Amino acid sequence: MSDIYNLLNNATDEKVEEKPRIPPEEYAKQKQQKRQNLYDMAEKQTHEVVSSPQNYLNYLEMQSKFGYTVTNTLLVMAQCPQATLLKDNNRWVEEKKYVKKGVKGIGILEPKGEYQGNDGVIRTNYDVKYVFDISQLNRPYRMKKQNLSVREIISGLVYQSPVKMQMVDNTENGSLVQYSPDNQMIYYADGMSPTDLMEGLAREYCYVEFESQYGNVDRTEDAFMVKSAAYILCKKLNIPVSNVDFANEVKNYFEGMDSRDTKEELSNIKSIADEVSNRAERGIYRLQQERDSASRGEER
Repeated sequence: MSDIYNLLNNATDEKVEEKPRIPPEEYAKQKQQKRQNLYDMAEKQTHEVVSSPQNYLNYLEMQSKFGYTVTNTLLVMAQCPQATLLKDNNRWVEEKKYVKKGVKGIGILEPKGEYQGNDGVIRTNYDVKYVFDISQLNRPYRMKKQNLSVREIISGLVYQSPVKMQMVDNTENGSLVQYSPDNQMIYYADGMSPTDLMEGLAREYCYVEFESQYGNVDRTEDAFMVKSAAYILCKKLNIPVSNVDFANEVKNYFEGMDSRDTKEELSNIKSIADEVSNRAERGIYRLQQERDSASRGEER
């Protein structure tokens, strides 16, 4: 028995080796370096995504998945191009899902308040945050996919439409769906397939949104920007895209732009897609609520 107590006494005598605390100045320096590494990574990736049509389409598709800022989307592409569902560790734990041991997180930049620079300009302060893809969990999990019906998608796209719609035998230039800024009208041809109608509406509502944000719209000069936004929108709503020839213009479009101007233009494209998507999501939600309410009424 005395041997047992000796073990306890000896344990209290042993000193636990503590890790030396990092001085505040060194800690701040390390945080700054981590941020700078991500800034450098995002800048490099900016040039990569506009270097070829396929890289650009990959970027647009990733933008449709997460809705992150342009910078954070670029960072995810650089670190985990196959990512499909991202959450920080705490969110995964809340859902009783756990990240594999030793897995490296995907660094992104999270806003952490504002500060006033030496020039008097108010800027946003960012901190490094780590997220993990569903593929980095310790066991496989199936993602729940939202399978929207054609009716839901079309109802969402036309919900609270800022312009009128009219069916015609033939639209101008032979397009199946086309927005007319002069008449504030979207014309659509009779007898289209549901896929053609959904894709056409997604594209033309992006033209409508472009006009709302920037004024006059030119279908030739503004086509690249609008079709890029429409591609993001179609990917969000799972609408097949029949023609991606616009991506072939990516080098010419971004030629002469530095990384800052390129990211600003990518943000403008995202803004158009987001506005149309947010309205569509409200319309889809409303339709689903009405359907569920009607179903509950039938059960009574």
